[in-house]
Order: sequence, then C-alpha cells, then structure tokens
Amino acid sequence: MKSKQELSKSAKKAVSTRLDNQLNRLTPGKCEELKLLVAEYYSLKHSIDFMLDISTIIFHECRKTTLRSFSRHGDANYLSNEIKRNYIGDDGIPLDIQAMFASNEYGIHITELDFIDFMVSNPFGKHSFYKNEVVETVKAQIKEYTGFYATHKVIEAIDNKLNNKQIANYDDLPF
Repeated sequence: MKSKQELSKSAKKAVSTRLDNQLNRLTPGKCEELKLLVAEYYSLKHSIDFMLDISTIIFHECRKTTLRSFSRHGDANYLSNEIKRNYIGDDGIPLDIQAMFASNEYGIHITELDFIDFMVSNPFGKHSFYKNEVVETVKAQIKEYTGFYATHKVIEAIDNKLNNKQIANYDDLPF
C-alpha cells in the first residue's frame, strides 16, 4: 500500500500530465490566447489600482459585523435580507474596529461608512464585487481552454508550461 506522500506525488504527476495533454491539444493560436489570458490575470491581480482602491481594500478586509454596529453607523433602511445574510452575524466584528484595522494596515483613511457603502453596493456578498468579477471572468475563460479550475497555483503551472512550450507549426498562427 502506498503512503500518503506517494499518493500525493502520483496525484500531482497525474494532474501535471493531464494539464500537459490538454495544453498539447491547443493550437498555437489558442496557446497564444491562453498566454494573453494568463498575463491579464496577473495584471489584474497585481495592478496598483486594484490594490489601493478603498473598495478593494474593504473587499479583502470586510468581515461579518453585528446588527448593532451596522445600525449605529449606517441607515437601518439599507438593511436588506441579503445584507443580513451576507454581512451580519452574532459573532461579527464591529465596523469601527474593522475600519480602524484597515486604515492602519493600508495607511489610507477608511471609515465605517465606507464599509456600509461597500455592503450596500454588494448586498449579495463580497464575491459580487465587480473587480472580483473581472478576475473571475478571466479565470472562467482559462478554465474553458484547459478544463482546470483556474486557481492561482494552476495558473502558475499553465504559465510555466506555456513559456517552456515551443510552437510546433507557425502556419497555424492567427496573424
């Protein structure tokens, strides 16, 4: 019987082989398109605008808050069932603590009202944040090409394999 480590190694090798096979099936033009998608993913994840925008900071730092804290800092009329479900919890962290932490962590003044505005703008949860949706769209396109869920590690593996891959037939290029 194989140990867990051996199984893990063999599973990783099988996934790597499957990824290689999937990438080898792509035409050179599709490989180039996939390279552009991977580059776009990295660009989105590392862009200055994406990292220093207050909404993006709140996207990363927002945790559930208490009903009392939301009512204290925001208008109770904004409290919808979606906001209650996605942002309010009995064990939540008060908004003033979250705002103070985010302000100290990023060196940008962020208020409780900024958190409330984020919650009202994205009532269905943090995953509905529009900049996150752009990244998710790129990930979905990468999944269409490869058949793999586009996690950061998978995208790194695809990037490494594509950069080491030679284009076999230059006649198939789309230009």
